[in-house]
Amino acid sequence: MKNTLLRQYIKDQSASPAIEFAVIFPVFILMLMGAIEMGMVLWGRNSMNYAASMAARYAFVHASSVTDDQVAAYAQNLVPASSPGFTFHFKATVTPNTSAVIIGTLRYKWLVLPLSNITLRERVTQPLSS
Repeated sequence: MKNTLLRQYIKDQSASPAIEFAVIFPVFILMLMGAIEMGMVLWGRNSMNYAASMAARYAFVHASSVTDDQVAAYAQNLVPASSPGFTFHFKATVTPNTSAVIIGTLRYKWLVLPLSNITLRERVTQPLSS
């Protein structure tokens, strides 16, 4: 009788979908959160690139009177001030009537994934003479 019950238990597949779900679900959630986090990183990089490019344009338009701090502040104002996980920093070097160099730095602290922080940099050089 014990042998018959054991065979029935081994052949019973009524809980197999629940077990498959329990194995696959954490992997699916991890991949979904990874895709969301990577999207946020790419959004942050794009925002930093846009801000550095617009700051270079600002330096070109105001070439005669612009300072390093004004260009860096202009770039900083173009990125969101409080984005979760993001820290933006810009440094500008303006050589009058020659060029403006804007260096943007993005530090991202992962919100969900247990990974180390990443740092991305962007450098934009704009000639100031037409």
